[in-house]
Amino acid sequence: MNIVGILETGSSMIDNGKSFVNISTAQQLLKKGTSYVSTIYANTKDVENASLFSQRLQQLTKYKVEDWTVTNADLLAGDKTRSAMMSAISLSILLVASFGIYNILSATIAQKINDIAILKATGYTGTDVIFIFCNRGTNHGTDRYNNWLAFWSWINRNHAKKFTWVALSGIFPFISKVEYFLQVFFWAFFITLCAGFFPARKAANVDPVSIFRK
Repeated sequence: MNIVGILETGSSMIDNGKSFVNISTAQQLLKKGTSYVSTIYANTKDVENASLFSQRLQQLTKYKVEDWTVTNADLLAGDKTRSAMMSAISLSILLVASFGIYNILSATIAQKINDIAILKATGYTGTDVIFIFCNRGTNHGTDRYNNWLAFWSWINRNHAKKFTWVALSGIFPFISKVEYFLQVFFWAFFITLCAGFFPARKAANVDPVSIFRK
């Protein structure tokens, strides 16, 4: 036999312990007949419904049918751990950013306390002041997101087939889904809104008379 190609999946368990040959060659090596097959792999159009497909297929055959989530349970368990760690890291980054926005707005309120008093003296209510500073805080949180979304939209439109991320173990495609961007936008908006609300409430409680007396 001649080696005609090398396959690298990125998993050492597969790369160091598995090779692919023609089925007739494998049957001859194992000294089995032409009807001998140990495993049959079937692709499904929707990987998320593989378990449902395997259940339906099991009803049609006496052989054991197993979906990919059961076969790769160990790998999926590790993936869940990595996902939990990435979620914790992302949440920590958002919290740090929210504290930064809180400090910026608190400093702004301290510097603009006279202007806030003038606004309230001219008819602005506490709700109006809260809206102004919450709007400022959410702008801090969502402007960078909007810039990234515009950049990714341009990449996806012009270089969708070429754009991949290079990792140490190989080249992996970057998977983008609309729900991912919506989740990021929601959390960025929610956390920055909370970070802006507390200093905004402080500004809303400013008494213009006491400020003018000072």
